[in-house]
Amino acid sequence: MRGLKILKKVMADILGKIKKKGLLFFKKAKKAGKALKKKVNPIRKRVFSNGVKKLSRKQIAFIVFLIFFLLAGGDWLTKDGASLFKKIKFNISNKSINRTFTIHKDQKALEPASLEELILGPLFSDEGRRATIGEKLGMGSKSYSVSPEGDLQAAINEASDYDVIYLDKGTYSVNLFINKKLRIIGQGEETILKAAKEKNAIIKVRDAGLGMEEVVLADSYIGLDAGSAEIFVSNTRFRNISATAFYAKDSSIELKASSLTSCGEAIKVLRSSGSIRNSIIYNSRKSGVRLISSDFTIEYNKITGNQSYGVYVDEYSDAKIRSNYIEGNEGYNVRIQKTRDIYK
Repeated sequence: MRGLKILKKVMADILGKIKKKGLLFFKKAKKAGKALKKKVNPIRKRVFSNGVKKLSRKQIAFIVFLIFFLLAGGDWLTKDGASLFKKIKFNISNKSINRTFTIHKDQKALEPASLEELILGPLFSDEGRRATIGEKLGMGSKSYSVSPEGDLQAAINEASDYDVIYLDKGTYSVNLFINKKLRIIGQGEETILKAAKEKNAIIKVRDAGLGMEEVVLADSYIGLDAGSAEIFVSNTRFRNISATAFYAKDSSIELKASSLTSCGEAIKVLRSSGSIRNSIIYNSRKSGVRLISSDFTIEYNKITGNQSYGVYVDEYSDAKIRSNYIEGNEGYNVRIQKTRDIYK
């Protein structure tokens, strides 16, 4: 009973305080209304002194309410409202960037213990003319021998599927177009192909096949451009190709024991499949390897010093990346969008 009396007393005190504060609020509001009316009346007299219809009490009340609402609204925006809008903005922006990545700083999944573990294979040799990876295209009935003074495109046009074209030492200024299955074999460092027309590829392959060995593609805008093709490249250098050294679209690629250095982007493939093995990909101004909607095995390569990604794999690609030395690339060493893994 005593507790009930205390509770009633407390409630009575609270109600009394609320009532007092309410009366005080209404008194202040009434006083403010009168003061505002005194200020509004002279203005109204001046504005409507030229015979214009006077404002009614309802119109004045509406204007007072509107002014009060705008003032109160502004105060709310600078305090609680502002914080609410910050939350909304944060949630909207967070929706587009809320992606988590796994950071592997030690690269144990990708990096062998030392460079000696790499099986890079020969890059040119003194064994003379020899067929290796290009043999997968088969053997034709004829072979051709071309010197820098000869017409390499004419030899390509004359050849039949699976024929072999041997290149003598020297520099060839060409823009080759291949639409059949051929093999081109050079003699190493001194067999150099450059683009005759700067913006065109040194070699363009369409709906065909190419096996290429012991050749240097250098000092041009695009090196090898393959579309709907079967490409086998072995023991070949791509050097100082300013745009893309090796571009392939809708193709099957096998690149082995080669080097791609000082290029714009070393290897870029779209909707293609194949492998990149035993090669050096160094000092590209963009990425070393970029896979777009493709499926590749990348192993036993040295991929270093590229100014963007070492290897970039988009979310629509699959890549088996193993036993490579991938380090010192200025962007991420490996970025795999599908699994959201980043290898620093």
